[in-house]
Amino acid sequence: MTYLDMKFNTAKSMVLRIGKSRNKACDNILLCAVNLQFVSTVKYLGVYVDSANVFKLNLHESQSKYFRSTNGIFYKCRGNMCETVLMYSFSSYCKPILLYAVESVHLSNSDLRSLSHS
Repeated sequence: MTYLDMKFNTAKSMVLRIGKSRNKACDNILLCAVNLQFVSTVKYLGVYVDSANVFKLNLHESQSKYFRSTNGIFYKCRGNMCETVLMYSFSSYCKPILLYAVESVHLSNSDLRSLSHS
């Protein structure tokens, strides 16, 4: 795209289709004479977006990171930490990992149940 004075990295560019017709066949999309890959999930600004009827976040990765961080805190303290300090650590470090960017989308009931179990 020289007329826009922009460079695109075709190796990192992908196509994610969202909407009711996302599964229908469509023509290839070319960028700088390279066919772009169609994907079902893409990572953008630290969150995973799924191909669905509506804009939808994939919460599995953030939940995995949340549980890894809570297990790391449990491992480091090994039962020697006051409960108040432990809960503050979870609240200030682990909770933002789990809830990153969820306020930007409408969560379904199943997503809300999944987050509440975490």
